[in-house]
Amino acid sequence: MSKDKRVPRNLLDCIPPEKHPVFFEEFNRVLNIVGAVSTTHIGDNPPLHVATPEAFKNEQAGALSRDGARRGAAESLAPRMDAICERNKRLARIFQQRERAAKAAGSTISRTDLMKQIGVEEGLSRSAAIAAIKHGVQLLSK
Repeated sequence: MSKDKRVPRNLLDCIPPEKHPVFFEEFNRVLNIVGAVSTTHIGDNPPLHVATPEAFKNEQAGALSRDGARRGAAESLAPRMDAICERNKRLARIFQQRERAAKAAGSTISRTDLMKQIGVEEGLSRSAAIAAIKHGVQLLSK
């Protein structure tokens, strides 16, 4: 399903608040005719199905959740992974430039300390910086 054809988060947003009672009255009438089972029902003979705004919102949220689970996380993960890979490549380039400059200046700074310094500037922890830069170096060598 493409993004432009998705159902609004709440169908009630499409209906003016002053028309909500009329909507639910008609909605409940139709549900009773078709014998809907996913609504709150009162009594047993015959059961009266009642849709409330809360039940409606819960049902719609459940449908959206099931639809998202069906599509999987790949749709939302791909753009983030692209951004992370680009960041890692950028950090790797910075690392390689600074490592060459440090060697040329005769510095004895370790590779991991240099990675940590670069990562801290980006707001990463020591281990995240090292992992990101190593990943970036791998991507650049491909």
